[in-house]
Amino acid sequence: MIKYREILRLRDSGVSVRNIAYSCGCSKSTVQTVLAKAKAKGLGWPLPEEVGDADIYAILFPKERREGAKAEPDFDLVHKELSRKGVTLMLCRASAVTGCWPMVASPTSIRRSASATGTGQS
Repeated sequence: MIKYREILRLRDSGVSVRNIAYSCGCSKSTVQTVLAKAKAKGLGWPLPEEVGDADIYAILFPKERREGAKAEPDFDLVHKELSRKGVTLMLCRASAVTGCWPMVASPTSIRRSASATGTGQS
């Protein structure tokens, strides 16, 4: 885990990027990225005590949904189909590709999502 608070504190104290990286156990490029993002966002030291590393991360690296991002598959439908006898992820994918099965996401995301959530069959 990157110590964002520590990076900002050490930099405010005048410590070099190289020594900050060594002290925090991360690379110099990580420290440089954090410092550049903090400067762009106007974030500096001192920070309030209640602001933790997770909060700083959320400020520096906000989740941005890209315009062309893939939609999530309908997990309930995928799970329902996989519970049927003889249905595999490959069959679900083939049905999604041919259009026989309503799908809101790309067929390749079915396999990744199903294996990540544990709904896939072996």
